[in-house]
Parts: sequence; structure tokens; C-alpha cells
Amino acid sequence: MTSHAEIGGGRERRRAPGRGLPALLVVLLGLGCAGSARPGRTHPDLQVIDQADLVANHFLDAYEAVEALRSNWLNERPNSLLAASKSIVLVYYDNIRLGGVSELRGLRLEPVVYIRHFNALEATERWGVGHTQGVIYISTHPD
Repeated sequence: MTSHAEIGGGRERRRAPGRGLPALLVVLLGLGCAGSARPGRTHPDLQVIDQADLVANHFLDAYEAVEALRSNWLNERPNSLLAASKSIVLVYYDNIRLGGVSELRGLRLEPVVYIRHFNALEATERWGVGHTQGVIYISTHPD
């Protein structure tokens, strides 16, 4: 049998560098993400706390759930220089404006289907101006 070196005149044929790298990255990324999502989900939605999360953790109220699972939703961001007054993260319950995040305290979780965070742009598109800190939306209805 003739070797590759004999055919090529003594020169060895080399693979192009990084040729198998994209396929390897895809496999590694797939393995890394596989454990982070629940069965039936392709990836975790960091903007939603679903009913399964609420039931599994036995939280006392909505504030405790948000604080434990998505505490960054509670953080107010610095206002821009254009904002005339101090704004707060607002809470809506089935499209009814309740007020600030303190409204989450004592709010029962039994009827809640999901809690979702809307950033400032999404909140302004849905509810109008005055939502520069975003919205924590609580729904008792599946969408």
C-alpha cells in the first residue's frame, strides 16, 4: 500500500488549522446548555418566573419569589439626566397598576400563573410613558 508521503513527493498533507473547531464548539455549547434548562424548555427565560418555579420553592409571597429567583428585577437603575423626577420599578397585577415593589409583599401566589419582567422600553410600549425603571407583571391568566 502506498502512503500519503510517497504520493506527495515526501511532503505530508496537513489539515487546515481549526477545521474541526466549529463542530466541536457546537457540541460543547450544546452539552453546556443541556443541564441549564428544564425538560420541555429549550433555554431558561430569565424574564419569567413560571408557576413551576413558584410551586417548587414554596415562597410565602411574590416579593420573596422575585427576591430569591430574580433579585435584579428589584434594583432601580440610575435615571438619565432627562428624567425630571425619580421613577420606581412598577408592579402590575393583571394589568392593574399596584405601585412599587413593596406591593409584592404579602401578595399571595396561589392564583399566579407567572411573573414577568418588562424592561423600560417594553413597559413604555405596553403601558405608556412613566415606566423608565421597568415593570414586574403578575398574571393569573395564561397568555
